[in-house]
Amino acid sequence: MPAVLVTTVLNQAHLAQLKILRYQLNPHFLFNTLNAVSTLILDESNKMAGERVNILSRVLRYSLDNDPMQQVTVAEEITCLKLYLDIEKARFGDRLSLRYELGPDVQNALLPSLLVKRLVENSIKYAVFQSIDGWQIKISA
Repeated sequence: MPAVLVTTVLNQAHLAQLKILRYQLNPHFLFNTLNAVSTLILDESNKMAGERVNILSRVLRYSLDNDPMQQVTVAEEITCLKLYLDIEKARFGDRLSLRYELGPDVQNALLPSLLVKRLVENSIKYAVFQSIDGWQIKISA
């Protein structure tokens, strides 16, 4: 098989995987968020429940509107990340601490959409969720 054809097939496979990621929603995140909202409603904390639904809809909109094949600014990615982490912070409370160290010179730098969010999701899934102790997630650039 010619090298150009192999490269083309591999590139197409890679593009397909990235597009699948765009439409893939972490079902555990959605399930946990909806359960938390349900609990807030039962506890008659309707204002907070409404805020959580609003945040969830903004995270979902960002995920659907931003193609992982395209780049976004660090500022845009961090804005979405903060929304996502606001939901997770409500879930984990004191077990999750967040720290941002982002210089002003990196705010307009470009990176693949949802890249940082996926890394943080994995940190939460494999560190924070598994731990009884608290964890700090530090985002720096």
